[in-house]
Amino acid sequence: MNLIRNGVMAAALMLVSGCWQEDPEARIVRILAENSPRLSEGDIILEGCELRVSSTGLSSLGMHSGHTLRADLALFTLKRYKYRAVKPDQIVLIFERKPFNDRLVDQAVRISEQLPDTFESSESRLTMQQGQTVVQENRMAVEAGEGIDRARIEDVLRMENGNFSFRLTSVAVDGEEMKPHKDAPGFFDFARRVGTLSAPQTVVISLLFTADGVQRENLLAGTVTVPRELQFKTGSEEQAKELANALYKYSARACD
Repeated sequence: MNLIRNGVMAAALMLVSGCWQEDPEARIVRILAENSPRLSEGDIILEGCELRVSSTGLSSLGMHSGHTLRADLALFTLKRYKYRAVKPDQIVLIFERKPFNDRLVDQAVRISEQLPDTFESSESRLTMQQGQTVVQENRMAVEAGEGIDRARIEDVLRMENGNFSFRLTSVAVDGEEMKPHKDAPGFFDFARRVGTLSAPQTVVISLLFTADGVQRENLLAGTVTVPRELQFKTGSEEQAKELANALYKYSARACD
């Protein structure tokens, strides 16, 4: 898991407003499907307070990928939002996570409980440059079989920009073709268990596989993380407002 310090994103802060006649759930599904070529309406599921969006892809190099967002809408500030213009016809809508609370910790604990008994991690710090942003990652030391208790998880989630995250990375050795890490099958199984936790659950699961296909032994890289914000692509500022309004109205009806 990593503590990530992100750069400040300039964006307008808006209050959700407006009035649309379409059912909020139908609006959410329609807008998300319209703005991603990888998504069909069947890939977007609203179950109680949880929004689930799943997609798969194939890169130009033939590598397979899978991405799943599960968002407990009660954990995010849907009354207000930010947006960022990427292109003239593409606006990214952003909702920040609410301040630390027990519901958030409960869901992070459930994720950690899916780790294999053999999971271990050494303490380290890594600073990286990602575009204009400097990202610092702090890795927590965990002994094999020790697990991660609730107090340690709370400490991570209370930190400013703290990010509760698990990552698998494969590397190429001596210029050879990149091959899956020996822990790839175990990480794949961990991600699968997290993906099937009962709703509501908040997590983002991203997996990258070799060109040989989507099997546990072909996993090259993966991330399982509790997101600090939700991001959705929309086609315009007006559509961003429409999606924000629909998410707010849906959550007001569906969440505790």
